[in-house]
Amino acid sequence: MANTDLEMLMVKLRRLLYDDYNNTHIGNNPLIEARKHEIQLLYEELGYLIGLSFKHMMVEEDQPHEFEDVGNWKGRLIEATQEAEDIVDMFISSAVIKNDDDLHLMGNLLDCSLKDLRGVMENIKSISVEMTNMKGNLLQNLLVNQQDMMMDKKIEATGSGNTTVNLCATKHEDFIVGFEDDALLIIDRLTGYRKRLDTISIVGMGGLGKTTLASRIFNDSLVKYHFNKCGWVTVSQAYSQRDLLLQLLASIGKSVHETATESKMCEMLYQSLKRRRYFIVIDDIWSCKAWDDVRICFPDDDTGSRVLVTMRLKEVASHACRGGFTHNLGHLSEDHSWELLCRKIFRGYECPESLIETGARIAKWCQGLPLALVVIAGVLEKGEKMKVLWEKIAKNMGSYVIKGPKACLDTLSLSYDHLPSHLKKCFLYIGCFSEDYEIEVRRLIRLWMAEGFIKGGGQKSLEEAGEYYLMDLIDRNLVIIAGKSSNGGVKSCRVHELLREVSLIKACEENFLNKVSMPTSNRNLDSDSVSRMVKQRRLFTDYEVLSEIHSHGYATHTRSALCFRKGHLCF
Repeated sequence: MANTDLEMLMVKLRRLLYDDYNNTHIGNNPLIEARKHEIQLLYEELGYLIGLSFKHMMVEEDQPHEFEDVGNWKGRLIEATQEAEDIVDMFISSAVIKNDDDLHLMGNLLDCSLKDLRGVMENIKSISVEMTNMKGNLLQNLLVNQQDMMMDKKIEATGSGNTTVNLCATKHEDFIVGFEDDALLIIDRLTGYRKRLDTISIVGMGGLGKTTLASRIFNDSLVKYHFNKCGWVTVSQAYSQRDLLLQLLASIGKSVHETATESKMCEMLYQSLKRRRYFIVIDDIWSCKAWDDVRICFPDDDTGSRVLVTMRLKEVASHACRGGFTHNLGHLSEDHSWELLCRKIFRGYECPESLIETGARIAKWCQGLPLALVVIAGVLEKGEKMKVLWEKIAKNMGSYVIKGPKACLDTLSLSYDHLPSHLKKCFLYIGCFSEDYEIEVRRLIRLWMAEGFIKGGGQKSLEEAGEYYLMDLIDRNLVIIAGKSSNGGVKSCRVHELLREVSLIKACEENFLNKVSMPTSNRNLDSDSVSRMVKQRRLFTDYEVLSEIHSHGYATHTRSALCFRKGHLCF
C-alpha cells in the first residue's frame, strides 16, 4: 500500500515550491524563498523515496500476512513521515508569524528546522535501504508460493471437472434466510426467453452473502436442468488471466497441458462453450480488467447462455453488465436476522423465552449483515445458553465479531485494502463517528477539507471533489446513504458498525487516529491513555476527556480532535 502520509508531505513541499498559497503570507515569503533550493532537494529526494517504498509495499499487498518485516517497515515509515510533517508545519508557521525585527533569529530557527528535516529524511532513506536488502528474499518466497499455487491449479485442471465445480459451488451451501426473493428474481432472469448472451451481476458489501446467494442459484434444480454446461470461477483481488482460464476450464471438465498459452486456453474455452447453452458464475471480481480478461472467451450464439458475476464495486458491475441486469443485494430485515441467528444457534429448536430479548438486540446490532450474524452465532452456540452470558456478549459485540474467525476481519478488510490512497484516510476518518451516528454530508466534507484529505485541481471545487469522494465510497459499498435532500442528493450517511470496527483497527495500526475514553473508576486519565496520546495525530473523544487533555497539555502532537457530547458532535 502506498504511504498516504508520504504523499501528503509531498503535497506540502510542492506547494512551498510552486504554489503562491492564494496570496497568503506564505506566498513570496523571503525566509522561505531563501531556502527554496534546499527544499527542492528534499522534495526530489522524497519523491524518490515514495517510489521506492511503494514498490516494496507491493510485496506486502501480494502476501499481506506472511512477511512481518514489511509491516514493521511500514510502521517506521509512518512514524518518520509524521515527524517530517510536523517539522515542515513548524517551518511554515515560523516563517509566517515572524517579526521583522527578528529576521536573523527566525532564519536560524528555520535552518534548524531544515536540519531536523534532513535527519528525518535520512531515517526514511535508511528504512528504504533495509527494504532493498531484504526484498530479494521476500520475492524469492513469493516466487516459491506462486509456483506452488500454479502446481495446485495444474493438478485441478488435469483432474475431474465435476470435482472442481462441486468444490467451488458447494463451499457456501448453507443458504442464508431472507434471500429467497432475490434468488427467485435472478433465476427467473437466468431461465427467461432472452436468446442473446445475458450478464447478471450481484452487487453488495463484503459479508452480505453474495457468494452464498450465487451458490444457491448455481445449485438450483431448475438452473441445472435449463443449462447443459455450467462452470464456476472465483477471482479475488490478486489474480492472473492464466489462473482464471485454468479454473474455468477445470470447472467444465477440460484438462490443459502445462505448456498451453493464455490465448490457446481462451480458444479452448470458447470452443467448449460454443453452440451450447452455458451458465458461468464469476465470483468476487474486483476490476474491469479481470472481466475483460475472460469476457472474450464467452461465445454469443443466441442459445440463451448466461454469466452471473458477483462484486462489491458498482463501477465493475456497470462495466460488466452493459445492457444486462444488476441486482443490488440488500441487508437482511430484523426479522430475518433473528431467524438466521436462531437457526444457526438452536438448529431447529426454539429459543428459550429468557433469551429472546437479548438475542433480538444482538441480531439488531449486526444490522442485517449475514457474516456478522454467522460469526456471533458461532460464539453463542458454543457457550452456555444463559442470559448473563448473552448480556455480556451483547455489550461487546464488536470485539466478539472482529476477534472471531480471522476470515471475518479479512473479508471486511479487503474492501479497505482495495481503496485508492486518496480515499483511505477519508474512510478511516468516518470511524470517529459513534455507532448509528447519521453523518451530515456537508459537515463531513468540510472536515475532510480541513484535514487536507481532498485534492483540488481542475474544474472541480474542493466541495465538489469531496462529494465525488463520498459517492465513490458509497459505490464501493463502504458507506451507506442515510438520508436524501429534496433534489435527490445525499444529505446524510452512515457506516456499518463492523466496517467502523475495521476502520478503527486500521486507523490504530497506521497511527491515524485514536479513541480516548475516561476510565470508569476515576476521573483521571491513566498512563496508558496518556502514552497513546503523546504522538497521536488525531483524537476523538468525549467532551469531559477533551477538557482533561487540554488542562494537562497531554496531546502535544495532536493535529485535530473530534469531540462528542451525548453522542452528538460538538463544534
